[in-house]
Amino acid sequence: MKYFLLHTDTVYTTSPEIINWYGRIDVRNIHYEKAHLLPKRELLFMRGYADTVFTDIVDSPFLMVSELIKKVICMYQPETIFKEIILLDAVYEKSRRYFLPVFRKQHCLSEKSILNLDRSVIKQGILSRSKLNDQAVFRIGDVKNNYTVGRLDFVESILKRGAVGVGLTELGMED
Repeated sequence: MKYFLLHTDTVYTTSPEIINWYGRIDVRNIHYEKAHLLPKRELLFMRGYADTVFTDIVDSPFLMVSELIKKVICMYQPETIFKEIILLDAVYEKSRRYFLPVFRKQHCLSEKSILNLDRSVIKQGILSRSKLNDQAVFRIGDVKNNYTVGRLDFVESILKRGAVGVGLTELGMED
């Protein structure tokens, strides 16, 4: 089975850019065990554009997904916790509702993966098949930053539904 890192497709240069979020969402609490410390709903401001494209995945400063992606996540991982995020563009008077998914972590990177010195950036990701369980979508637990992984069947499911702005980076696999 193939696995992919999920992120905002870089082709979409006018996707939402969150501003002044620091102090409102503590990224250290985006963990399954600490999700109760996150607000149930939060309003965040975004730097918008006249032609903003609200992509179905926003990966910075943390992963946020549209209603479409949320529904597919619920089909594959019904125990996922979601926090509601409202993005507001005060300049162009636009808003959109997103969801911050809180996934279980998997410590599944192979020793052959290439990371930066402080283990915050995956330069080349290789998953160890023996460390994977059967989750369709999850966070990598071996790095400091938030990296979300989707299994091929999950990725195909969101793409078949017409998801916009989903970037995919295939991960290597070792036995």
